[in-house]
Order: sequence, then C-alpha cells, then structure tokens
Amino acid sequence: MTIREEARVRGLRPVHVFVASMLAEFRENGVLNFGILRAATEKTGAKIAEMLDEDTPRNLEGAVKFLAEALEVSKDFDVEKNGSILRLRVKSKLCRFCPKGVGGLELPGPLCPFPGLFKGFLEHSAGLKLAYPENFMYRDRDGYCNFLLEVIGTGSDASMKMFQRV
Repeated sequence: MTIREEARVRGLRPVHVFVASMLAEFRENGVLNFGILRAATEKTGAKIAEMLDEDTPRNLEGAVKFLAEALEVSKDFDVEKNGSILRLRVKSKLCRFCPKGVGGLELPGPLCPFPGLFKGFLEHSAGLKLAYPENFMYRDRDGYCNFLLEVIGTGSDASMKMFQRV
C-alpha cells in the first residue's frame, strides 16, 4: 500500500508520517534499537505528563485514553485492566505511528514507541510504579497490537485509588 493509501485508511497527518518514518529510518541505519527507544519514550511520556498535568483525568483509564486521544494514536484503541495488569490494544492496520505500517520499516523485531511512552506518562501522572511483564508485547488473532504494563507499586494511597478505578 502506498503512503497516500495508508494516509486515507489510517487518517494520517504529516506529524504521524514524520514520527513513524524517522523511527524506521533510525532503525534501518543502525542507530536505534527497541531498548533505546523504550528508555527514550519513557522519558518523553513523563515530559508529556508534566506538560498536560492539570488536564489529565485523575483515573487510570481516563488518563490512558486522554493520552491516546491527545496523540491521535489510532481510530481503534482500547485499555483493559485485569488484576495488576494493564493491557493497551491498538488495531495494527489503523495505528498512526507504526514504524512498519506507516514508516516502511522492513527489519524484524519490535519498534513500537507506545509501551515506553505510556509507562512514562502513567508513572509520572498517576504516581504508579510500572514494569514490563514477560511477553509484554504481542499481536493477537484479531490484528491488534497489545502491550502490557504491570503495576508493581504506588507512590501514594491516591495513586492506588486511581488504579482501582479503571
């Protein structure tokens, strides 16, 4: 599919193509791997949380959806909580920041910016301590990219209440 066709299907704007293509090119040129990306996007998520602090909803599900909408992640994005595990789902063919689908990345392996971005955002805005559980990224049979974050601690009673309200 051409980038014009992808733009029509995914509802892309130039900023989406810019980010996805830059990630893809950095990876293809050997200057970016998933570990570096994850660390960088965690810090970026915290910076965005700091910027949007007063506007961020004070419940966990609301905070996740708020960031997804602010960034225009996808037309099809969802969040679910199961115990201490938070699962975020993005319809792969509709993700606006995918380095593969939008940026044209042809190398194997993950390069999704969202696990780190949402981890950093939620740790900063909700005061939660999050970790990446084993097998924290996968694509399901329905064509969704899933990533998991595990709550391993909280900074305060207010943070725990925020998590329980999902």
